Amino acid sequence: MGSRYRKALYLQYTDGTFAELEPRTPEWEHLGVLGPVIHAEVCDTIVVIFKNNAGDLGYLMHPHGVFYEKDSKGAGYNDGTSDAGDVIPPGERHTYVWPVPPRARSGPNDQSPIPCRSSKRRRT
Repeated sequence: MGSRYRKALYLQYTDGTFAELEPRTPEWEHLGVLGPVIHAEVCDTIVVIFKNNAGDLGYLMHPHGVFYEKDSKGAGYNDGTSDAGDVIPPGERHTYVWPVPPRARSGPNDQSPIPCRSSKRRRT
């Protein structure tokens, strides 16, 4: 008893100024505290402008099922290159760019469409 648990919420804004929240439509209200769903089709390019308003912790996003360059991988490792996109410090922004490759296309035995997922991580 007496423990305090803080949560970071991933929210969608109307544009890169982060001044106005994008209203969530009734069909997506069931997601509760889960972040916005990112929709894309094969050969689209997903662009996410990420701003960390979480206070004192670094956060990132890491995609699954799409292509990414190192600066949009959303995972840190010591390889001697730029750490852009590894972890986004509080108050900072990063633009993630994720092309959706043809291999993400549904196959004859796949559910349609194949979900591309993004995981969220915290770095202390």
